Amino acid sequence: MLALAVVGGMVVFMLPQREARVGGKRISTLLAEMNDDDPEIASNAERLLRAIGPEAIPPLLNALNQKNPRYRGAYNSLRAKMPNFFLQLMPELEDKAVCRANSANVLASFGPAAKPAMPQLRELLHDENEKVRDK
Repeated sequence: MLALAVVGGMVVFMLPQREARVGGKRISTLLAEMNDDDPEIASNAERLLRAIGPEAIPPLLNALNQKNPRYRGAYNSLRAKMPNFFLQLMPELEDKAVCRANSANVLASFGPAAKPAMPQLRELLHDENEKVRDK
């Protein structure tokens, strides 16, 4: 009986945490869409993240810390030289600076509720990428 209770507790612990949704989409999906090349998809994702409100702050804070892997430039350069049928197998690695800039923009819209983000937002003023510093 005790073993069953322990196993049951482990299953509950291992279940993924419920992620807030808005417009039928999870926050993680919206964060990815916010960086989409299609401006309509990106602006819709930003709008939906704002609609979630302060509950979106922790994932947005995590997005502020995303950095490009060192191999991104070499990978994307190699990818550009590959035959078209390989392109689906090798997705382009997105620029994480866009993610940081867009996340900062959404956080700024929360006003005083985004106060916990202030230290990280201040750090972005010294970001290596000009797009991030300008947001």
